[in-house]
Amino acid sequence: MKILLTVGILLVCDYTVLYAQDNAEEYIDNESYNKLLEFVKSVNEKKEEADKILNSRLEFAEATKTKAKALKWNDKLKIPEIDCDNSHDERTAEIKKDLEKEQEEEQDVGKLIERLEEEGEETMLSCMVPSRTEINCKSKKCEKRYIGICICGPKKCDVDDDGLCESGSSSVFTFGVIVNFCIFYLIVSFF
Repeated sequence: MKILLTVGILLVCDYTVLYAQDNAEEYIDNESYNKLLEFVKSVNEKKEEADKILNSRLEFAEATKTKAKALKWNDKLKIPEIDCDNSHDERTAEIKKDLEKEQEEEQDVGKLIERLEEEGEETMLSCMVPSRTEINCKSKKCEKRYIGICICGPKKCDVDDDGLCESGSSSVFTFGVIVNFCIFYLIVSFF
């Protein structure tokens, strides 16, 4: 009986943790949207540019029949150094053109998203990946204009033997397992 009770509690905890993450209704919270607007203004663009970024993300998610997760601003998300001589926009446009051509040919959505994660990792295209949940932008004044870049994350990581990302951060699954073990220990210790 104790085991059934424990298993039931663990299943409920897992379900509530995962359900809360998968059913986010907002695509970006107000604070994050305001910071995105600040970034857009810092590179002398209009508000519509911020909306264009978000709409492109949603359109890609719909085209690939996946659900775009909500974005939240994260100042700690690493952004590549901005080089005034190197145009991120040109590189992004080139990768986007290649991926659009591939999207017409490729029927496997998973492979398309994987290519987007690999090739567009340090470009604005990282925000097209529907599973990304964080956004950070940075701008820099060059000779005659401001240039900037936005990156969405967290980056896809390689999982080691313990189920942790090699960078040291843990996944939702690992977090759920740890919570389950703690609850299990507490329940068992009372009986």
